Amino acid sequence: MITFNANTGFEYSSNQSCQQLSKDHINRLKALQTKAESILGNSIQFEKWLRSSFGNDTNLSSLLSTPEGLQVIEKQLDLIAEGYPV
Repeated sequence: MITFNANTGFEYSSNQSCQQLSKDHINRLKALQTKAESILGNSIQFEKWLRSSFGNDTNLSSLLSTPEGLQVIEKQLDLIAEGYPV
């Protein structure tokens, strides 16, 4: 499982559903953090936003562990940057 902590950044905890993260995935997470902090203002706002509800009572942070989930989060950030309410 991947979580984001405003004080420490991304945290990775292993469990039976967590797979080994590729270097590419880790680099995308770092880029996502930088982009989100630029758009949302700071890491605390990014953390709050990741915990917000997204569709079927899922929070955005649950999408961090897959490449497809990162794409969804990146698209949501792009919409916010363009001024769309999400």
